[in-house]
Amino acid sequence: MIELDVIDPDESSDPQSDTSGPTFWRHPAELEEEASSSDDEDRLEFGPGDSEPPSGASRRQFLQLMGAAMAMAGLSGCRRPEEKILPYTRGTDEVMPGVPQQYATGMPFRDVLRPVLVESNEGRPTKVEGNGDHPMGQTGTSGFEQASVLNLYDPDRSRSVRQGGTETTWSDFVDFCRQLDRQQNVAVIVEENSSPTVQAMRQRMADRFDNLRWVTYSATGDNPARLGTQQAFGRPLRPRYNLGEAEVILSLDSDVLDGRHRDFLHNTQSFADGRRLEDADDDMSRLYAVESQFSTTGGSADHRLRMQARRIKLFAAALGAELGVGAAPDADWSERERVYLREIARDLREAGSRGVVLAGETQPPEVHALSMAINQQLGGLGTTVTLFEPDASDPESQDESFADLVSDMREDRIDSLFMVGVNPVYDAPAELGFEEALANVRHSVHCGRLRNETARASRWHVPRTHYLERWGDGRAYDGTLSVIQPLIEPLYDDAHSDIEVLNVLGTGVDANGYDLVREQWRARLGQAFEEQWRQVLHDGYLENTQFERASVGTAQVPDLSAPGDEGLEVVFRRDPTLLDGRFSNNAWMQELPDPVTKIVWDNVATVSPATADELGLEVDYSEGNFYADRIELAVDGESVELPVWIQPGHPDGSIGVTLGYGRTLSTTRDGYDTPFWDVTDEKDVYNPAPIAGGLDADGNPVDVVGSNVAPLRPVGDRVATGAEVSKVDSDYLIRCRSLGTGATGTGPARRSTRKTGTASLPARAPTRTPFPTFRRTNRHRAGHTPATERPPIRPATRGRESMEGERADTASTERRTWRATRNTRWSGRRIIPRTSPR
Repeated sequence: MIELDVIDPDESSDPQSDTSGPTFWRHPAELEEEASSSDDEDRLEFGPGDSEPPSGASRRQFLQLMGAAMAMAGLSGCRRPEEKILPYTRGTDEVMPGVPQQYATGMPFRDVLRPVLVESNEGRPTKVEGNGDHPMGQTGTSGFEQASVLNLYDPDRSRSVRQGGTETTWSDFVDFCRQLDRQQNVAVIVEENSSPTVQAMRQRMADRFDNLRWVTYSATGDNPARLGTQQAFGRPLRPRYNLGEAEVILSLDSDVLDGRHRDFLHNTQSFADGRRLEDADDDMSRLYAVESQFSTTGGSADHRLRMQARRIKLFAAALGAELGVGAAPDADWSERERVYLREIARDLREAGSRGVVLAGETQPPEVHALSMAINQQLGGLGTTVTLFEPDASDPESQDESFADLVSDMREDRIDSLFMVGVNPVYDAPAELGFEEALANVRHSVHCGRLRNETARASRWHVPRTHYLERWGDGRAYDGTLSVIQPLIEPLYDDAHSDIEVLNVLGTGVDANGYDLVREQWRARLGQAFEEQWRQVLHDGYLENTQFERASVGTAQVPDLSAPGDEGLEVVFRRDPTLLDGRFSNNAWMQELPDPVTKIVWDNVATVSPATADELGLEVDYSEGNFYADRIELAVDGESVELPVWIQPGHPDGSIGVTLGYGRTLSTTRDGYDTPFWDVTDEKDVYNPAPIAGGLDADGNPVDVVGSNVAPLRPVGDRVATGAEVSKVDSDYLIRCRSLGTGATGTGPARRSTRKTGTASLPARAPTRTPFPTFRRTNRHRAGHTPATERPPIRPATRGRESMEGERADTASTERRTWRATRNTRWSGRRIIPRTSPR
């Protein structure tokens, strides 16, 4: 485990002295801070003595004087505010002021649909929760679902169709699509999705254009789990890990307990089930983590081993050889690594079918294939691992198909390019030269929620609806089909959904999403369509539509070669709050601290203390602030400047960076200034430019948050080697939440009665000892209500059984379907709230 120093709460005493009182965990930088140094005076927020209390007057006298002065100054400008409000001119049966309604829908997240319940107040979505009635059974959410509501009300959203940078109309775009020739070379780049209706629109485009190229795009490239199962079993499968059934869990750089994981909610719930103790005789699972960056999963591990990402595949091969799967390449292991390797292999062998190995997204497909072979060797397939047979998908690698498309664009072999929900100008690897190739395409169309980097480089731009504004469908991680039903009419008339845009391209017909989705589901539901359709909208899913469980043969074991010593490695990951940049203009997510570093409003280059010493880099701590050195990070001729963050527990010789920062968005809003007594302009985080970063009148970046590291990522990989680092300057202020206190800032985050915080893996892992029973009953502390005694979070009327019993009492709610009449595309479309009877 990582070694953390412990200090005594009494700062006047020697930190190394042995005391009998409680001790508190602190960040290493806080231990090294001097009381007040003359070297730090130039960076102090206040001069010497400025922070001392005033003398000559008491605090009460000072406040009385200042209060009187402010009151006198405010009288001259005091007037009654004038605001005009209008009530409903015509009341609605389904809306009761002050009483929220909940609707079942789904949030597209990467290539899955997360089932959610969205709360609506007077027709406006305000809160998102998990859909507990869904077969996946999770009532919680990650931060991304909560923040998605703020993306709906983003003031910088695109509002109008644009051609050549000037505003035009939706009808002009429809006319343009109708004029496209059948013989044209047309290419479509879409984000990852699981929508059957999108696939139907793809078929319509294939019927219209003889030379259609369809590429699914992700900011981080291929899904290694998909390619790994294809290597192991000959076809792409989707693994689900039943951590509650596991006794021993090994995570190979897999942060399965983080919200970025596709199956995050299931993983956290099943992991908690495996750690829950009902009585003193119960046993809990053991989690090993071998990872290249301190993660949420690593922080929850019983035993954690830091290791460079490029060497983890060697560790996996050596472990497989210990368990009788494949051969291990030659590698030099430290004594600590050999102990981990031996004890993990022993633990997994003893656990048998109750052992499971997981590989993370930073690892190549070969490691995922090897982990599947190990799980099969242990007998875990069907116990700790379930393999789903997803719908037929393209067997071609995304990285390869995207690189081929860019090459054809550069050679003028693409006539029209349509980009839906993607931003490759911003996040594609620089070595591909996508922006230069895009200039060679005669017709380029971008459909997105924001006028981002790709929108400005395209000849056409179409505003994209938010998922709470559009009709759609998709599949959950287990394959369950769901309908995306909107809760509000599109805020901007020109905004259209993916399926509406693709249908115009494929047929030339301007149809609305409601009809397109119903057309596809009519064939699926068959007879009694209207009744079943209302049932799906009410429940949020269609029963018995999960993926079939796959039957597989013996897994093929790939050959893994030892990587060369190519200097520093750089590991690219999605940001834990901004993801790949789609939440970058969300103030709540910018303010949400990193789960490990607690950094906000910035991305950093994370290194270990030893690597920082080797490179001569420092991070100083003074007056509660961190001041870091800035470096220029160069990979294969591309470079970016980043502040450094020294993270204990990070592997030596590795640099961790996250995507999603360094944005330059365009907006139709103008900055504003208020009189000196009105500080509204200073408090408005969206003034004068988008909070993620914008452009001024001359096209120069303004208020850019962080740096864009996506151009440095190599094609087909998430780990770059041979990086070069040079120091640029010092004293860069890093905004960081308090590391020594809890979320409220009033108490310690963790207590310890030990003199040191050192923990290490013993030479032979001891037999697991269950928690004493008093640890379970300790949750019933003063002021804490046990979960079993709390009132239900949601009304019981949402339950399936109680809904049947309420049918007679809620007959008046039969007409509770929200209708939007402002737009003809929405007139008469029925949206089913959760409070309506079944």
